[in-house]
Amino acid sequence: MYILIEKFGLIPGWLLGALIVFLRYSMFAGITFSIFYVLKRQAFQGLKIQEKFPRASHMLSEARHSAVTAFVFALMGVGIYLLRRAGYTHLYSDISAYGWGYLLFSFVFLVLLHDTYFYWVHRLMHHRKLFRLLHRVHHLSHNPTPWASLSFHPLEAFLEIAIVPVAVLLMPFHPLVLFAFATWALFWNIIGHLGYELFPKGFVHHPVWRWLNTSTHHNMHHSRSHCNYGLYFNFWDTLMGTNHRAYRATFDHIKERRNLNMKMMLSLLLLLSLPLWATAQQNKDYGTPEERATRMTERMEQALPLNPGQVTKVHAINLKYARRIQEEAIDTEMNKLSAYFRIQKINQIKEKELLPLFDEKQKRNYESLKSEAKRQAMARFF
Repeated sequence: MYILIEKFGLIPGWLLGALIVFLRYSMFAGITFSIFYVLKRQAFQGLKIQEKFPRASHMLSEARHSAVTAFVFALMGVGIYLLRRAGYTHLYSDISAYGWGYLLFSFVFLVLLHDTYFYWVHRLMHHRKLFRLLHRVHHLSHNPTPWASLSFHPLEAFLEIAIVPVAVLLMPFHPLVLFAFATWALFWNIIGHLGYELFPKGFVHHPVWRWLNTSTHHNMHHSRSHCNYGLYFNFWDTLMGTNHRAYRATFDHIKERRNLNMKMMLSLLLLLSLPLWATAQQNKDYGTPEERATRMTERMEQALPLNPGQVTKVHAINLKYARRIQEEAIDTEMNKLSAYFRIQKINQIKEKELLPLFDEKQKRNYESLKSEAKRQAMARFF
């Protein structure tokens, strides 16, 4: 923000800063939304916390509120700039002044400070006299998406990061730390509002990882409201007893649901990938191309029926494509599903040669015979 205001002036710098905040939000939210809600929606279905999907109109509303938040966040940046110009802040630009160790410490300290501040301000905003004024907009997202990550009332947006100007008044911070903190905060907001649980099974029971909040944790806050107030960590919710009593059970249920879906998918893939080996037993089951062509011609002769002049031509076509099926489907290590569809494709080509030989009545009878042949093929392969 400092560079933007110095280069373009106060108001243009503020507007450009708001645009950058919104574009960064749009990039993070857009990428995650595209992956989980559009491109890989079916693949990640088992990880969905709430199985229903929100309406498009609601997601547009989340994006509009987030655009307003971007202006508020940028305005806070203007405030820090003015405080710095007046000499009130402890911002510094030379990393060597405090060293890399302090740089890392100041980032960790700011994250922990904000997590504590957020927990208590969040609980305060749930007070019945403050909720509608400050926090109701954010809770319109009962089934949040990444677009809800900055969807706040302007007053809540102000409160969200009001601790940062206070922090820079009290202790030294490098601008890199403020940028890293803003990125960290947005990342965890995206995770919290993702709507999918990405952390692995057992995460909430691990002696270390259970202190990190999950997507399920914050999603339950949106769907149940008076619980799970923490942002990054689970320290305060655990200490104050505000974790929802079903939090860990809900997380485990989502993971078990995912495992069940994976087992079903693996079973299906195993079934479809059983190889169709060209063995002597298989040749016995299917018969030689000549035998299959003869059987098909006899069936067509009876079902259509064929006249004597048609029998020879039909048999020649049946034999031609029976041999092609043998070469391209049966005598390969093609999986069952692929073999079945390959045979159907070859039969479609064969049909184009057969149909000109038939009259209208024979064509209708042929369609009935073809349907029966498909049912038999399905039974044979699957």
